Amino acid sequence: MISHRTRIAIPLTLCFCLGVSLHGWAEEPPKEADSPPSEGNSEAPATATADEAAEATAPKEGTETKPAEKAVSGASSDESDTPMRAAETPATEAQAASNVPTPAANEVPAKSPGTSKSVDKNVPKAAPAKSWRSWLKWERGPLRITPVALLTVQAFPFVGEQSYLAAGDDVESAGLRLHHARLGVDGAISKKLRYRFSADLATGNDNDTRIHAAWAAYQPIAAAGLKIGGQTLPTSRSAVIPSVYHALVDRPLAVRAMAPLKQLGLTAQGQLANHAFGYQVGIFNGLRRSGRFYEGYEHRYGALGNRFDGLAYAIRLTSEPVGRLASTVADETHGPLGLGLGGGYVLSRGGALTTHIASGDVHLQKSGFHALAEVLWSLATPDELPTIPSDEVDDTSSLGLSVEAGYSILPRRLGVALRFEFIDPNQRIEDESDNWRLQAGVSYHLIEQLLEAKLNYAHREEFLGEAQANDMVVLQLGFLLHPTSRARP
Repeated sequence: MISHRTRIAIPLTLCFCLGVSLHGWAEEPPKEADSPPSEGNSEAPATATADEAAEATAPKEGTETKPAEKAVSGASSDESDTPMRAAETPATEAQAASNVPTPAANEVPAKSPGTSKSVDKNVPKAAPAKSWRSWLKWERGPLRITPVALLTVQAFPFVGEQSYLAAGDDVESAGLRLHHARLGVDGAISKKLRYRFSADLATGNDNDTRIHAAWAAYQPIAAAGLKIGGQTLPTSRSAVIPSVYHALVDRPLAVRAMAPLKQLGLTAQGQLANHAFGYQVGIFNGLRRSGRFYEGYEHRYGALGNRFDGLAYAIRLTSEPVGRLASTVADETHGPLGLGLGGGYVLSRGGALTTHIASGDVHLQKSGFHALAEVLWSLATPDELPTIPSDEVDDTSSLGLSVEAGYSILPRRLGVALRFEFIDPNQRIEDESDNWRLQAGVSYHLIEQLLEAKLNYAHREEFLGEAQANDMVVLQLGFLLHPTSRARP
């Protein structure tokens, strides 16, 4: 539990960092810094947006583009970074032989008889408007700081009267819910060293403040790097993709219940052949489950050290054999075919349980369409001599399946998605806890996806026993200032 002073200190510190980054707006606009290679997960480095790319190649305001410059630069963009100016271009042999002087740089070509109206090519073109994202980066030498801010509020106009938090339902009655209130900074000290610090300002029933991410990553080469600190465990694909980058309002319920999301540890990571093969291997503090299955694993960053929880080991292998995938689940930019495959395994020797978690996933994106299928399986075995209290007395195996498909009707604007889930919390027992869940939704983004609105309907059905009245409708409004680019790499 974080003290009252710490709850106040963390937001004030993060607000100060945000203010420093925003102070750079009034100064010269920063240049885009190259980021280390990413693995297509939630911690992927930011990439330049389409607006920023156009801005980088556009002529600076107040300068003239010479005709010879256009001829040189238009021939091949890979030949020279700095095109030759017209005044520096030597006269041709024909001009030298006939003593014809080279046209002056500011001379307007004469209109030839019978030709169309001449165009003055020396008139400077207006530079395109800068993207607001380019002004959010504060850079001084190798240091780069970018603010991270996330605010999502959910409204539940309809909630079934038999909805219960203990059964995995989001809320128990109609009303409002503060889903995210996060503030932090992301940045780099060089092209090889990145960091991120962020805190959730209101979490849980007690609105406690806790650290969300606190890590530093060193990636000297694409094939090998290290990340240390509080980070996402490399388990399933839906777990490593930020929840706000999902097509629906949240991750699948099966993933939230069965995949440990955050833990303190050290990870080795890398990729080969342009992400044809990627890996993450890590050692973390041991995992501890919450009291109920649908509450998932506890968020523990070891403020008091690793006293009773043992150690956990994780490995995830990925491949993108055909094209590259976006950082989002949906194909919001209508890109070419992208295919991703992944599998993970976690072994936790905790204080009360030895837990095995296995996962596999397939992710497809093509021309606005996306599909994602995942499977998770876990086995928890009680320890003979537990170091912490536990209610588990028998081995428990759980199974979760999730299949999702969707389409971006308007690129980076309007999209729809449909998800089906099957959840069996205890495969040894057949009861009403075995259920399936169908969720459909529509999303809409504004201001370069800074603002979003998502409307979802969820229907849940129990296999055994009486059907429960636990359907619900949720409207989520969000402000998303995230450093990871949503576009295709």
